[in-house]
Amino acid sequence: MFKKLLTLIVLSVSLSTYAASGVAVEEIKIITFGDSITAGLIRDSSDNISCPAGVSLEPGRFGSEPTPSPPTDPTEPAEPVEPRNGCYGNGALNVGGYQTKLADSISVMEFVPQIVNFGFSGISTAEMLSVRGTVLSSLTGAEYVLILAGANDAVAGISQSTVVSNLTVIVNDVRSRGMIPVITTTTRNTREPILDLRTDRYAREIRDYASANEVLLADARAAMVPDWDDFHSGDGLHLGDLGNETLASLYFQALDLESRVTGDNTNFIPAIFLLLLEE
Repeated sequence: MFKKLLTLIVLSVSLSTYAASGVAVEEIKIITFGDSITAGLIRDSSDNISCPAGVSLEPGRFGSEPTPSPPTDPTEPAEPVEPRNGCYGNGALNVGGYQTKLADSISVMEFVPQIVNFGFSGISTAEMLSVRGTVLSSLTGAEYVLILAGANDAVAGISQSTVVSNLTVIVNDVRSRGMIPVITTTTRNTREPILDLRTDRYAREIRDYASANEVLLADARAAMVPDWDDFHSGDGLHLGDLGNETLASLYFQALDLESRVTGDNTNFIPAIFLLLLEE
């Protein structure tokens, strides 16, 4: 017990010494790109919406917004419909639902995380194509792009082949810019059975696509299917705290940063610590 305590003390002093030495620490730059789940939107069982700190609550911008009902009297103008609010990352740094948790995990590895949030409430995969240029050029030196989409396509009844085709364009664009894409299986939507069925079809196609094209995969659906009620925020779609924690963990595993902790990134462990480990 004493040796274990001494080990922890030595390690703490070693890391403090290393941090104070002024040695450059590697930055891990990540773009997160997707819909309201990427933005971090939380919606409870009463459909009350909130956004994480640093993420903007704004009127909706994309195609899944409500349309006005036709007037009873055709001579009367249609009643205006207020666009529903949504959450928008707008490129904010290290904020969101899973982004803060992922940043914490990266920091523990003694890297400096720079994770920009480009989550757009209501966006479909087709609409992601139109904004991808701005998003993918937003962070100089970005190494990874984490892609999560499909929930809004399910609402619109888009086929799985079209969803994967749109995601393929994004993945290819990411690769052409010298970055590494990480694609994510579409999580559940139990608000309506047909939506859960469609998102399941998307997830299956995404798995096959990732395997066939050697794309890094975060299989969020498989990780959360068994106990979905524990993972969503109350509305059957958006993620709660455990869901975001799980998603961050899946991305962290996909990035495999532990394999990079070699050479100058080993954070200086003195010989006495290594000796204590052998005891």
